[in-house]
Amino acid sequence: LMNFSEPFRFVGYEKTENEGVITGLFKDGHKVDVLTDEGDAAFDQSCFYAESGGQLYDTGKIFNDSTELTVTKVYKAPLKQFLHHVKVEKGEVHLGDKFTLRIDGHARQLIRANHSSVHLLQAALQKVVGSHVHQAGSFVCADYARFDFTHFEKVTAEQLKKIEEMVNEEIAKAVPVVTDLMDLEQAKNSGAMALFDEKYDDVVRVVSMGDFSKELCGGTHVANTSEIGLFKIVSEESIGSGIRRITSKTSLGAYQETLAQQRMLEEAAADLKVTSLGAVNEKIRNLIQDNSLLNKTINELKNKLSAAEGDEMLNKAVEKDGLKFLIAKVNSDNGELKGLADQLISKLHEGVVVIYTDKDNKQMFVASCSPKAVEKGYKAGDIIKQVCAICGGNGGGRPTMATGGGKDSSKVDEAVRTLKDSLSLQ
Repeated sequence: LMNFSEPFRFVGYEKTENEGVITGLFKDGHKVDVLTDEGDAAFDQSCFYAESGGQLYDTGKIFNDSTELTVTKVYKAPLKQFLHHVKVEKGEVHLGDKFTLRIDGHARQLIRANHSSVHLLQAALQKVVGSHVHQAGSFVCADYARFDFTHFEKVTAEQLKKIEEMVNEEIAKAVPVVTDLMDLEQAKNSGAMALFDEKYDDVVRVVSMGDFSKELCGGTHVANTSEIGLFKIVSEESIGSGIRRITSKTSLGAYQETLAQQRMLEEAAADLKVTSLGAVNEKIRNLIQDNSLLNKTINELKNKLSAAEGDEMLNKAVEKDGLKFLIAKVNSDNGELKGLADQLISKLHEGVVVIYTDKDNKQMFVASCSPKAVEKGYKAGDIIKQVCAICGGNGGGRPTMATGGGKDSSKVDEAVRTLKDSLSLQ
């Protein structure tokens, strides 16, 4: 275990800057007396928050008259001492040196806003989605917050709107954020929410935001909900069985998220050639209606072309045993093959139709047999299995209708010849 010469005190709840004395120096996990480039430093007291409880560490500067350090990470040692991972920008660090510790105040404020918003989010989730919702993990940094929670289905769009509205209402109310120190049992009896698998000290911090939210929490928070500024849900998704995740932003991040959405609307308005954002929806509805009409016209034209193609192919049908046999390659889309086969067998009256496509080295086969052809032993399912197997694929179906696919264009001619031989059509 790492040994330190003095006890430690975290003063970051009250301060963003403090004076501190070096009590331990470590290089690659080994204790040293001097640090000249990069390593870990412990102080008797620090305003820097060490990553814990889902909240990211603080960054910032540590300095005195001769030395400057950049703090890139802060984490807890096994005995809860805070270790500051530092890069020596100027000078060198010795045990017992006295420094000024100053966190990045702007980043801390953004982290605090995101952290406090997560408390409001959990309370809103329980009110809108249900009391069964419980925290299953979280991550809070300057840019965004993630909140994982127990729930068995997707939170609906309407529920998300309501949750977002409730959180922003609490922000607009400018509710004081109050922190009380209580013993653990007293805190639980007060109704404060706690994580079931978390190990708490005998004395805990209870963070309250009016009557809306009360939780056990060791992180840093805003003094008033109004400091959060704005709350915006970015996404809601499943991350496992019975666990869902909401990603959100506050303050400047929420504004930028909203601004990005507005810019997308402005670009859409420009592309749609409308003069206002309000006209975008109406224009889109009109385009959808026009597109539906165009698709209907296209499908009608395709049907006419398929019918014309079918009429032309009928002339290639071969008569045998009182039946007509038609085997042909077509240019129709795969989704239209069954309909075309039905049309052809109807026009042949009694017989066997096998049509296929060959695109991008993939084949689609459809076979249709009339009732009389089935009585004479011709089965669509058997025909499809035969041709598809030769082309490296498979298929099947009923005696009257079957479909299948192949994977080798070089085998199509062989498959057709083999089929004609088996039907004695050569």
